[in-house]
Amino acid sequence: SWKTVECDIVVYATRVIQQTTEEALDIIYHNSNQMDMKNQESTQSINKVYV
Repeated sequence: SWKTVECDIVVYATRVIQQTTEEALDIIYHNSNQMDMKNQESTQSINKVYV
């Protein structure tokens, strides 16, 4: 029936959204970690110059 098809579509769409969100969060987390490392390296470089 149409109800079953609608439910299947909703379940599928929800899974796709969930998966996409998780992947996006992984990318954001990875990028922010890289930024943290770059900031630490920059700070260390500045300290070497001024200290």
